[in-house]
Amino acid sequence: MKLNKKSFLVIASIIVGIVILFLVYDVVNQSPKEVVTNIMEDIQENKKVEEISKEDQEKLQSFFEYSQEKNLEKPNLIISDYPGRPDIVKVTFEIIHNNKKTGLEAIYEGQADFYLKKQGLHWEVEGIQVTPYRKEW
Repeated sequence: MKLNKKSFLVIASIIVGIVILFLVYDVVNQSPKEVVTNIMEDIQENKKVEEISKEDQEKLQSFFEYSQEKNLEKPNLIISDYPGRPDIVKVTFEIIHNNKKTGLEAIYEGQADFYLKKQGLHWEVEGIQVTPYRKEW
């Protein structure tokens, strides 16, 4: 089968159109968990986050500052959905403090609940409720 110039341009245009549609759909149709994951990545990198207020950014930043102030490892983040509640995403901050001689010394755990609302095709953060670190063990 021989393709002439016009047929080639039509096929190339269709392929480019499909790729653009897929990319636009992927960007616009993020899940609440993906929205929160992106926000947390920006907070960790000290980037300004447009999706949340400066006050909420400072609340979240305090989880990372705590580990620096106490000379502990960076917190592990566990991002999870609430079953049956797509509008709430829970972020658990966990720091495991190990002692070289005795092993596990302490576990610190804090939490941030993100409350989101669907606006058109995307999710917006309406509020964040923070539970500060507490020593679990």
